[in-house]
Amino acid sequence: MISGAVQFQRVVGVPQHYKTHHIKLIFVWNVQSQILPVKNLLVVLFSLVVGSAVAQPNLKPSIGLGSLPADNTPVCAIPTYQGSFTTSGYQEGDTIPDFTLYTVGGTAVNIKSVLQSKKPVLLVNGNYTCPVYRGKLPDLNAMAAFYGSALNTYIVYTVEAHPIIDNSPYSGNVWVTSQNQTDGVLYRQPKTYGERKALIDTMKKYMTITPTILVDGPCNEWWSYFGPAPNNAYLIDTNGIVQAKHAWFHKLPDNMWCDIDTLLGTNSGNCIAVPNNGNFSFKLDKDSVIAGPAGNVLALHGVLKNTSATGSVTVQVMKMQKAVPAGWETALCADICYATNIDTAYIMLAPADSQSFTFYFYTDTIAGSGNVTVGFRNMSNSNNKMKQGFYATTWGLDINEVSTETVRLYPNPVSDRLHIHLNDNEPSTMTLIDVAGRVVQHYPERYWQTDVVLPVGELPAGVYILKIESRSSVVNQKVIVQR
Repeated sequence: MISGAVQFQRVVGVPQHYKTHHIKLIFVWNVQSQILPVKNLLVVLFSLVVGSAVAQPNLKPSIGLGSLPADNTPVCAIPTYQGSFTTSGYQEGDTIPDFTLYTVGGTAVNIKSVLQSKKPVLLVNGNYTCPVYRGKLPDLNAMAAFYGSALNTYIVYTVEAHPIIDNSPYSGNVWVTSQNQTDGVLYRQPKTYGERKALIDTMKKYMTITPTILVDGPCNEWWSYFGPAPNNAYLIDTNGIVQAKHAWFHKLPDNMWCDIDTLLGTNSGNCIAVPNNGNFSFKLDKDSVIAGPAGNVLALHGVLKNTSATGSVTVQVMKMQKAVPAGWETALCADICYATNIDTAYIMLAPADSQSFTFYFYTDTIAGSGNVTVGFRNMSNSNNKMKQGFYATTWGLDINEVSTETVRLYPNPVSDRLHIHLNDNEPSTMTLIDVAGRVVQHYPERYWQTDVVLPVGELPAGVYILKIESRSSVVNQKVIVQR
């Protein structure tokens, strides 16, 4: 067996704007074979040159990163953004900038190099404390599985939307959603690049995630240019041009399956036109009234339901009348939790679909009362509409005002029986309230003995408020029930 190597610098007929490459061709023959005819050889060579020297995507200048950040690199200050997620970032038809981000394991991913593979890219913005992102992960996983190698799919992990203790970047105050409380997704805003990676690892322990996760830089470079937003998405063609932009990933009326099918020429079976002629109903989970300690976030819950089995419905939700103290704020929350300055939202429900709805009161530290009337209106049927009032009351909770000579609780924390020592001869009521403002125990007005025992052994562990109200005073004491 004999082999030979021929090196070509340039081939006649190859367009000048393609880069030339050194190409080694290995010829192998024996007595029963011969080298390919020159004509066929040139055809093969031309194909190799053109295939390997494709035009480079002409992206905008790079926004970073230049190198892998150290884990102790501080996260830059995160500004508050309360603008539109539709108008922020890039729009359809825009060319994106080049960027390099890293996986949790430290592997660099350069978007220009990815696009040179001649496969489109889907970029989805995400963060663990955004319940909308968590709810859309099954759809994203399904897309990654269906399109497979025909589409490069990435999650870009950015700033936390709803951290505990720290302010939300989309409201400017602490905004922990009730869904996060229910799901136990209660985490602070990472202070370093390493903390952000650690939170991604935590998320992956509890959630199934198929696409590769890229970590935004310490100064939130990707979020700043492609957002700000908590869960937007971009479908980018091989030239680096935005073909589809979702302010919220795969949220009706946007359908990412349709967008990808259009770009790739595929048929996923998930791009189906549905008439928008359904009707809706709204029902409160419990009461329309809530009470709680001053300074707390109080929430009232209900459910929006599309009563049609064949048509979708778009519901306009609007704060119609507001009568709340000057220091209070309110917010609408459905599939998306809106900032407090948003008074009108639109919710689209698929046929026979249901959507939880929450109305939030963000109260100040002064006791007060407030109410808001919310209107719900079918955008396709003016007769399908309703109004719902939401009411909240708070009481002062300055524990320091409570004299230990008047009321003394022990043991506290308590697991079974709470002892209350009173030095007041006035008749009074006793009410035990949980942190959501729900009354869990109530005792009518009476003259109490000096020492009173309340059974708490069957209550869930947590923080409660014991409110003792007489005709001349109100005393609030924090009670911690532990197990």
